[in-house]
Amino acid sequence: MTKRKIKNKKPSEKWKKYKVVGSLLQKGRFCPRCGDVFLAVHKDRVFCGQCHYSEFSRKEEPKTFKVDKKDLGLATEVDKETVEKLAKKVLEKK
Repeated sequence: MTKRKIKNKKPSEKWKKYKVVGSLLQKGRFCPRCGDVFLAVHKDRVFCGQCHYSEFSRKEEPKTFKVDKKDLGLATEVDKETVEKLAKKVLEKK
């Protein structure tokens, strides 16, 4: 029999979950079910690798206002003050 090759195991990177800010030690989030396992942070969720607990993050859409073209007039560039005035008008109508 031939000897089986041992694959290299990736070392733990738990040290990345801790941060020192001034004299405080900040930790990553722990799993609410397990309690002793860090949650992995993904683009759209946090996940526990041991019990498969996951929390999905919500996408917050920016608030948009409907603006009539007649309110803008013929101006091509709109400054901050006119946008605030139009936003107040829209909110007052509701």
